[in-house]
Amino acid sequence: MGNQPGSMAFAPIYNPPVPFKGYLPMPPANGSSVTINGMIPYNCNRFSFNLETDSGDIAMHFNPRFEGMNAVIRNTCQGGSWGGEEKQGYFPFAMGQPFEVNITIEDLHYKIKVNGNHFCDYRHRIPKDYVRHLSIEGNVQVQQIRFVGGNSPLYNPPLPVNMHIPGGMHPGKMIRINGQSSYNPSRFNVNMVRGPGFKSNADIAMHCDVRFNFGDSRNVVIRTHRQNGGFGQEEKHATFFPFVPGQPFEIIVRAEHDKYMIAVNNQHMFEFRHRIHPLHSIDHLFIEGDVTISMVQVQ
Repeated sequence: MGNQPGSMAFAPIYNPPVPFKGYLPMPPANGSSVTINGMIPYNCNRFSFNLETDSGDIAMHFNPRFEGMNAVIRNTCQGGSWGGEEKQGYFPFAMGQPFEVNITIEDLHYKIKVNGNHFCDYRHRIPKDYVRHLSIEGNVQVQQIRFVGGNSPLYNPPLPVNMHIPGGMHPGKMIRINGQSSYNPSRFNVNMVRGPGFKSNADIAMHCDVRFNFGDSRNVVIRTHRQNGGFGQEEKHATFFPFVPGQPFEIIVRAEHDKYMIAVNNQHMFEFRHRIHPLHSIDHLFIEGDVTISMVQVQ
């Protein structure tokens, strides 16, 4: 999908029913994209992919039509009125065949690829910042929808946070996490994970467990890893505990060749040497517990 360094991918949607309408999980920023994989039935006449605003305007209508036309109509509907159609270009779809459509948001236009090949650009007629929804209509089978955010931060994600890091970690890559612990917290944890399966014993390169009041632990940050289903030796030495119940915090995780470096509220807190290799295989961030996350940014 041509992800930008630091771009963020989100959990795919598999086999949604059509018609479909859902919120975009990322801001409509430069470099954000939607990729739709599906199959065209033999009796297909038309289908459409639409990027819509909260008011119901259609900022970008991408409408392949068979019906003897074999054309892809592009248009915008604003205030209930359609604008001028664009339909130049070849027809890349075939009945009974799979397809992939990638729509990348850029400053001046949407860049659209079909089956990996550039198909067209569609200039913005409605400012891209107003786009909030993806809808799919017509006679088409959708197998997967993937979303990727550009370098813009992810705001107010629901818990647990389970975010893909395209390209995985590498030396110099940094993750910035802003949040606030609960007012009567027990614990929360931040995890650098190989693959999306945190709950199914995926390998955890770094498990950072902030414990306010858990078991025998008070105001301590436990660090360890998990491999082949088992946790390793714990590290918990630190000179201070920077977290306060009900107060905001910022955690920065920076990858180095041999370790992660962690700072909290602009103060270096600890280092954690890599126990799982290669570094680039660590491609998910997972956060859960007694915490609210206001922003995550990969840099």
